Amino acid sequence: MLDILGHIKRNILIYLIFVLLIIEIIFAAYLIYDSSKAITLCVVGESCDSVQNTQYGYLFGIKLAYLSIFAFTFLALIYFVNKILFLLSTFVGFAFAIYFIIVQLFVLKEICSTCMIIDFIMVAISILATINFILIRKKKDKKKIKSRKK
Repeated sequence: MLDILGHIKRNILIYLIFVLLIIEIIFAAYLIYDSSKAITLCVVGESCDSVQNTQYGYLFGIKLAYLSIFAFTFLALIYFVNKILFLLSTFVGFAFAIYFIIVQLFVLKEICSTCMIIDFIMVAISILATINFILIRKKKDKKKIKSRKK
C-alpha cells in the first residue's frame, strides 16, 4: 500500500514539474512577444519595461527573455532524459532566480511581476525536483534492501 502511495506522489510530482516547466516556457515566450511591442504589459503593476531594459535584463548582450525560453526548453527536454542532470540544472536555475529576485528588490527597487512569477516558479521547480530525486533514491534504496534479504 505504501508503495502505491509513494508511486502516486511521485507521479503527481512528475506532472507538476512538467506543467510548471510548460508555464515557464509560456511566460518566457510572453516576454519575448511583449518586448516586440512598443508598450510592455506587466501581469501586475507597471515597471516590467523598466526592469527588463536595465543592464540586468541582459546576459552576455542577449535579452534574458530569449535566454530563458532556451533554458526552460532545455530543462523540459533533459527532464525526460537524465534526472541527475535535470536536478543539477534546476539548482543553476534556482541560483539565477534568487539572484534576479534580489536584483529587483534591492538593486533596482522595481519589480517586474512577470519576471517574479518566472523566478518563483523556477524556485518551486527546483524544490520539487529535489523532492522527486529524494523519493527516487528512497525507492532505489528499498529495492536494494529487498534484494539483499532474498
